[in-house]
Amino acid sequence: MPFDPELDGVIKVLKEFAVARGESGAGAGGESDGAVNLFELPLTVDTLVIVGREKVIPMALSRPPKCCLKREDWGTRMQSEPILDMAHLGHVEILTPNLDESLRFFIDVLGMTQSGVEGDSVYLRAWDDYERHSLKFTAAKQPGLGHMALRARSPQALQRRVDALVGIEFALGWTDGDLCHGPAFLCRDPDGHDIELYYETQWYEPSGPLRQALKNQVQRFPARGCNVRRLDHWNGLAVDIKANREFFENYLGLRLTEQIVLDSGIEAGMRMTCTNKTHDFAYAMDATGTKGRLHHVTYALNSREEVSCRRYFPGKRN
Repeated sequence: MPFDPELDGVIKVLKEFAVARGESGAGAGGESDGAVNLFELPLTVDTLVIVGREKVIPMALSRPPKCCLKREDWGTRMQSEPILDMAHLGHVEILTPNLDESLRFFIDVLGMTQSGVEGDSVYLRAWDDYERHSLKFTAAKQPGLGHMALRARSPQALQRRVDALVGIEFALGWTDGDLCHGPAFLCRDPDGHDIELYYETQWYEPSGPLRQALKNQVQRFPARGCNVRRLDHWNGLAVDIKANREFFENYLGLRLTEQIVLDSGIEAGMRMTCTNKTHDFAYAMDATGTKGRLHHVTYALNSREEVSCRRYFPGKRN
């Protein structure tokens, strides 16, 4: 670069600032090597430096900006890098002592489609879910939550979350996967809800009367019952909301969007997401003190008119 008196003067000023604050780039022998690292200068210097493509232009400040942090506070006052490894809520498994009646309700009333059967489990999907299933029913003696599943953004993202979990009390280990997806890592939150993390999945491929006419739809509109469109979120009950929030934030990278904090400071509810929705799941404090319970699963509809179920059960309000 050709000699520029203005630029040379600015650099001289910056060197003086660095020397005055003991940051002149001195080597092991205490002698300056002539280098000035602009990013190592304190944020409260009396000169704000604007770095352009060819020049460094100083601007005099009458006082330091109020937003500046002291160097010793940089690590404590700045947020850590967000974890964006989870893509979305994949599916939920519900345990039911009455499998046939549960299927009749979700297929005939809610308008879901059966997409697979394996052992005591039946797999269902809404008409706009891109994966093969979003709901799994498994026959059991008592109703409850089997597990909830989160799909990772990539195999590498899944491995990062596994590395973060391995060796701690919440990790349960790898499974061979399920009928509709590949290998999964199983973990358990502090309240006892089982969580499945996976990446490899089956995209739904309709056939026969379910084949769609439009390429941007996954399957033909069912025109049955409430016509639920896609899995939206699920809601659980927990004893220790704070412990669960910290688990999902620190190990899975989910973001807190809303919470309930009592006047006593106790956290009583939370909503968390890994997408652009308000929440992929929510926890509320369990008044009974019971751990690991399920409250509800929610599916999105095209319109509120779809909720009118009275026509499907003549003479019944619910």
